[in-house]
Amino acid sequence: MFRRFMWTTFVPILLTLIIVGTWFNTLATSPNMITETTQGTVKVAVYGGPGVWEPSRIAIVNMYEWVGASVTVVYASDVTGGGLVNYDVFVMPGGNAWDQYVGLGYEEGASKIRNFVSNGGGYIGICAGAYFACDYIVWEGSSYYYPLGLFPGHGDGAIDEIAPWPNYAMTNISIVNRTHPITESLPDYMWILYYGGPEFHPYAGANVTILGRYQVNGEAAIVACEYGSGKVFLTGPHPEIEEDSDRDGSRWGDALDDKGSDWPLMHAALYWMTASPPLPPTANFTYSPANPLVGEIVTFNASNSQSGWNGTHPTSIVDYYWDFGDQTRVHDTDPYIDHVYTEDGPYTVTLNVTDSQDFWNTTSKLITVNSSSPVGGIWIPVDKLSLLAPHICLVSTIVFATLATVIYFRRVKRRREKL
Repeated sequence: MFRRFMWTTFVPILLTLIIVGTWFNTLATSPNMITETTQGTVKVAVYGGPGVWEPSRIAIVNMYEWVGASVTVVYASDVTGGGLVNYDVFVMPGGNAWDQYVGLGYEEGASKIRNFVSNGGGYIGICAGAYFACDYIVWEGSSYYYPLGLFPGHGDGAIDEIAPWPNYAMTNISIVNRTHPITESLPDYMWILYYGGPEFHPYAGANVTILGRYQVNGEAAIVACEYGSGKVFLTGPHPEIEEDSDRDGSRWGDALDDKGSDWPLMHAALYWMTASPPLPPTANFTYSPANPLVGEIVTFNASNSQSGWNGTHPTSIVDYYWDFGDQTRVHDTDPYIDHVYTEDGPYTVTLNVTDSQDFWNTTSKLITVNSSSPVGGIWIPVDKLSLLAPHICLVSTIVFATLATVIYFRRVKRRREKL
């Protein structure tokens, strides 16, 4: 009789409890499905290997991090290993151009940089980094032919009228091109640190834009050009160094008078290189609690939505339009909003974000609002049933083991009685 009860009643109940408990546990841990995209940040690689003047490298990193770029210091192994494909712009700081060339493995590294720029990357060269980009170098009257050849012409230095090498001084740079995107918003003159950098001499007929000239001799001090599908920006003086500010992270030159920051020039150069077609914002949101109940406040958070892009600058989100899937629709300027559902069931929540250039983007998520269900005479929310799943399985196992033990000993006892 007892055996019949075991196989016709208890075992089916036990299996049902195990299956139900497992199902609720799976339901509770299944993630909501959503497809999202993230607008990327401009990625800048700053060379930090041999031949680099450390104050220049530090200042460049701080300068481009300050404007919101993602900045990484890279070394020869990164360059020769093909790592530049992960970046938008490569920056060669001041220092010593020959040591930079040697440190990069001579042509092994130089060819990787050329290919990177030719394929659409940007190159920013400052002082020694600008010498390195020229077709050849004239240094103190002697010519050297090891550089990159990104600039169709040669760099000539040092400029004794400003400061004979190895001396340095502040120098006045005249901004001579008012239509180029890099210099269109700059003042007529800039006071910039000079420390042995080149003056630039393009070849006749070369497609080079001279942006600034040394006031002392009228020669080109700042130039821009293209190389293949990429862009090149070179400066003889050091705009990255903030002589009267600590925000560049370097104490070098703090005793000098900067007469205003030169960082706007470098920021404009970065924007010119990385300008892309306007992009819409990207909608994204989360909600809490993860398993809401009827009548419970649900908080929706769209603060992770990404701003749009107008080609050079981010464009802020000005409107969050919510459709909660229950005939409730709300416009708001705040990314946070609360909502209460009055009935259980699945709801498709849709968020539409619009930015200041009237571009928009939409995303949706399916959420399930639960009512309450009775368990053992006690009302327990459906989303809490999953918490009972492990306990249901454990209790079922204990009961099954106990009954199996009782049956075993009853059989043993009967056999002994027969004997």
